[in-house]
Amino acid sequence: MIAASDDLDGLFKTFVAGQCPSGWRDLVKRAERERWSCQDFLMTLVAEEIAHRQQNRRARLKRCAHFPPNLNSNPSESAITRPRKT
Repeated sequence: MIAASDDLDGLFKTFVAGQCPSGWRDLVKRAERERWSCQDFLMTLVAEEIAHRQQNRRARLKRCAHFPPNLNSNPSESAITRPRKT
């Protein structure tokens, strides 16, 4: 079964593949240009979706953690001070 482009958009939405609807067409063009196998195309598509989901999860967890707004990624510059050993 070969689905039309519009059908694939609907299938991706049903599949809940958040990144796929916006990027799959570019990936198809790249795969055709570079003559990827079906397996390579599918592996790349799924890997990109997983990476997108992980990025969204980290952002959601960071928001839910309610960190102070001035918290830096560098611990030495952090607004939170660590207790000193006495």
